Amino acid sequence: MLALVVAVAGAAAAIAFARSDSSGDAFAVATGGVRTVQTAVTTVPATPTGTTTAKKTKPKPAAKAGLIRWPRGTNAWTIVLVSLPQTGGGAPARSKADEALQRGLRQVGVIDSSRFASLHPGYYVVFSGVYPSEEEATGQLQRAKAVFPLAYTRQIAD
Repeated sequence: MLALVVAVAGAAAAIAFARSDSSGDAFAVATGGVRTVQTAVTTVPATPTGTTTAKKTKPKPAAKAGLIRWPRGTNAWTIVLVSLPQTGGGAPARSKADEALQRGLRQVGVIDSSRFASLHPGYYVVFSGVYPSEEEATGQLQRAKAVFPLAYTRQIAD
């Protein structure tokens, strides 16, 4: 009977812990930065005694990162990693964006500065993140500067 009580209490604690930690586990990666890996918790059907148990399954690998687009109609803050003249074409900007992804930055994309009133026209801007406030963007700036030392925060507005 005591073993049954301990098993039920352990299962309840595991379920409560899994529900409270839905953000995943963060791991440092060799390429720099941190990747979040989601873990799944599966509830096993009831045993003949009527108890259920929870078990942790293998972590799912982080989704392969790709370039993002600036959300249409969004006025927000970002981290500018680098701005490159459009005269060189878009390939150098995409290359810098790929480098940022490979080095652990998230939500990386390229925008045409000519499409935004808040930016000087004629550049491809490689950015990281879309933040609702300057404070949130600034909070991630040091991480970006580790990869692109001249990175800075900037508001992007139509």
